[in-house]
Amino acid sequence: MSAAPPSEHLFEPLRDVYGWRLALVFKNHSPDGLCPWFRAGRCHHCDIGGGEGGAGDLEQNRARLRWFEQRYQDALPKLAHLVLYDSGSVLSPKELPGEFLDEVCSWARALPSLEVVSLDTREPFVRAARLVSLAELLGPSRSVRPILGLETADDALRALIDKRMPRSAVLRVFDEIAQADAGSARVGLDVNVVVGGPGTTDATAVADAVGTARFAWEQGASRGISVDLNLHPYYPSVRGLARFPDHPRCSPEVALESLCALADLHSELGADGNLFVGWQDEGHDQEQDERQRELDRLGAGFDLFNQTQDPSVLPSRSPARRPPG
Repeated sequence: MSAAPPSEHLFEPLRDVYGWRLALVFKNHSPDGLCPWFRAGRCHHCDIGGGEGGAGDLEQNRARLRWFEQRYQDALPKLAHLVLYDSGSVLSPKELPGEFLDEVCSWARALPSLEVVSLDTREPFVRAARLVSLAELLGPSRSVRPILGLETADDALRALIDKRMPRSAVLRVFDEIAQADAGSARVGLDVNVVVGGPGTTDATAVADAVGTARFAWEQGASRGISVDLNLHPYYPSVRGLARFPDHPRCSPEVALESLCALADLHSELGADGNLFVGWQDEGHDQEQDERQRELDRLGAGFDLFNQTQDPSVLPSRSPARRPPG
């Protein structure tokens, strides 16, 4: 079995507000390589839990890390932000053994420009003691940030996509981050926000994104922790089409309007955190021609926004900009 991931799951370095950013996809140690929530038939808005990293064991993942080291040898010295995926929860020891995650963090410690490591995970596995230990492995002046796939702060919309993440579990994640961070700025939180997802319309999608951002930033502020938001405009995946065949992809206008509204909200709140527009679909978007047209129009603007956080770099948009509300 090859150490290299399939080409559609091989990310190229890009830039965000921290600097150069790179995502690495490791094999999942579940027997079939699937996220357990995906296997159980949950999370109907995307296909990412379907084993894109493949099933594997410790030695195969060690070989993959060595392959990544060779593949990205020119990029690694300037890398500021490392993002780790395994098609599920990298903080779940059944999906990625703790000893291997420790090895990756120890390896990352040697990267001279590294500032941040983000870890894709589910809410039950976010624990303060574990985050502190990972931050210590990364070394001084580096931070670790679990990625919480909240998608929307609207409990009913989360239930619609079968994302069984009760509000109490979400709030516990914020509490764990606060306990781990304890004012050190070594532990923060990334929150995923799906824009224009199932249950929304063009008329409600911006308000849902703003409400989700407000919830995340206010919860972070009340605990003194940094919260970055990853915005993902909705596209039809295989599972999404099966569950929501009539729900359209997020329009470019709604994506732009949501981003501008969130930038306004960030200023209004004085939020401690950044915005990042994720446009990598890992090959799951079932409308690739439409995706390419959107990238031709929006990609450069989103790339500049991710670096600068300045909405003035975005292309012209319609309808007229709405207030954050």
